[in-house]
Amino acid sequence: MSDTLPKTQARRRLAALWFGMAALPTLLLGYNTLQGRFDDPAAIWQWYSPFLFPTLLLIIGTLRASETAEAPAVSSTFYFRVCWGLSFFYGLCLWGALALGLQNQADSTRQLLDSLKLAGLLLTAVQSLVSLVSLALAGFFVAASPAVAPVRKAA
Repeated sequence: MSDTLPKTQARRRLAALWFGMAALPTLLLGYNTLQGRFDDPAAIWQWYSPFLFPTLLLIIGTLRASETAEAPAVSSTFYFRVCWGLSFFYGLCLWGALALGLQNQADSTRQLLDSLKLAGLLLTAVQSLVSLVSLALAGFFVAASPAVAPVRKAA
């Protein structure tokens, strides 16, 4: 088994993970917002949006920009797996917060926003994970500066 994989392949796998884990909760919140099931939908979206959308925009922009890159770069398979695992765990934490909040609202024990605020307190405990995920993703999605070609003197 190789110790490296093409960076393009790693980017695509990570993008699929992030967009996959963002799709259902975003659609679920969107549907419930349009159905008028939230007392304060703006506050719910203000809570939810910063957890995913900046990273998704970074991924989209980098995937588009990398289409014009000339030489394919490679990344460590180990580093990719660490990044994928951290991303997956982060997604589970966010999913769990939303699922518990929606369940509490369905049971009429607590409004979704109140549950999300409480979950936000717990998510603060894993804020270092958010930083690790951002740093790990930057290794795949922030384009490296191109190598400067040596300047040739005219003969």
